Amino acid sequence: MHWLTINRSATYNLTALFKLSQRLEPYHRKRPQLARAADSIVLDTVIYKRISKANLSLVRARTDLVAHRKYAKKDIFDRFDRAMGTTLFSHITFDPYQEEKAGLILSGYERSKHVVKGALHYDSYNGVGIILNLTGRNILGQASRSLINLDIAEEPRFRIQHQKNFGGDRNWWWRSEIYGHLTKESIFIQGQDVDNFRYRHFIFDNQLNRNLTPLRSYLGIGVGFRNDYLTPKVDPKIDDNTYSLEKSNVNTIELSAHYIYNSLNTPFYATYGSYFKGRFSRSLYGRANAVFYQNEASNFQGETNLFSNLELRFEKRLLLGDKWTAVLGAHGGLSWQEKSGNNAVSARDYGISASYFLGGVQEHPSPRNFTMPGLKDGELIVNQLVKFNIGLQYRIFTKTYISPHLNVATIGFGDVDGFTDSIFTANNGWDDRQDTSTVVSSGITFSNNSLLDPIDIDISWVNGVNDIRAFIGVGYRFNLSD
Repeated sequence: MHWLTINRSATYNLTALFKLSQRLEPYHRKRPQLARAADSIVLDTVIYKRISKANLSLVRARTDLVAHRKYAKKDIFDRFDRAMGTTLFSHITFDPYQEEKAGLILSGYERSKHVVKGALHYDSYNGVGIILNLTGRNILGQASRSLINLDIAEEPRFRIQHQKNFGGDRNWWWRSEIYGHLTKESIFIQGQDVDNFRYRHFIFDNQLNRNLTPLRSYLGIGVGFRNDYLTPKVDPKIDDNTYSLEKSNVNTIELSAHYIYNSLNTPFYATYGSYFKGRFSRSLYGRANAVFYQNEASNFQGETNLFSNLELRFEKRLLLGDKWTAVLGAHGGLSWQEKSGNNAVSARDYGISASYFLGGVQEHPSPRNFTMPGLKDGELIVNQLVKFNIGLQYRIFTKTYISPHLNVATIGFGDVDGFTDSIFTANNGWDDRQDTSTVVSSGITFSNNSLLDPIDIDISWVNGVNDIRAFIGVGYRFNLSD
């Protein structure tokens, strides 16, 4: 009975309230208005908190917020993203400042000054490895970063780098880097591995750069030393190789200029944005020491001729919908050599310092390397190349992708003039490594950007090889220092 009494009471009151609402209907009622945030704001002050003295000037330069200037909301968010892009902070917060002034309080939560990280990786071409990274901030001056990377693997790599930002806006920066690797370089004939060489590659590079758009584009100049050392894996006295080579040691000093633009939205599996890199280099000095087994007449020790290289890399990613992304790419590498004189020899004949490497699915950490699914890492060593690629990236699940792709490259083994004259008449016999040729690769890549490591599985066909090749890559690899 108690429940029935309550229910009847609620019904009676509801009826009375409805009649009251009808009587009040003719009267004007003031409707509440939600507050609307302005699209832009003029900041009277900007306050920085929890940021060390060593990093404060860099953060101010990256945010570039000036009092009494109007800023759109999106512009302010972009400036905070640029501050986060310094990788100095785990996160950054901002709060309004209201004391007779319109301002912002920016609070930074800095990472540890010294960070040690490690990661496992594996791929079909290079085996298993462990990457160790030690990064230190402001060890050698304010607004600086120093790092050591080690790849403990079957084919080991290392990088030692120091970078220093300077100037009033901190948009000028100097970078010095030592990079080296020891790999197995294979000689392929009709897709078969016939010779194995140990390849030791060493670079000491120094750059002076200027940011055009912080964290997006910059240009600069550089000077560097490069050493390329080749020895056969098996002593030619026991098992002679194709070239009867005992060793080849080439030293080169180069001057370079470069421009880089990168608006890709993520480092892996980007869905929109562009990437462009242009680099022109000119050798200032070259010296070779080559020794051949049972062919002492070909031995050489002395200077090589000078050469110039032009590298162009472009990639565009277009978002076609919620799950589809179009991938377009164009790449080129050209090499010019001066005529040999004063007892100098061709740098191409006694080394690979002026050449390009073509092959592999993942980007290589050293310059003058271009990917080509279906070919193994560095399977083709060429003097000239032009490459185009087209593909689609489809997101199956949140972080799982399937990407069909097509790559077409025209390659040359001689000088630029001969390459450009025959670029439209190239044949398909690239495995003879003599004439201007066309390499065609098509396949599909399955990828997963897991919480731990990215995973890539590629299955590709390439002309000139009698089978379909599969590649598996797990984990992060060394990348270019762009």
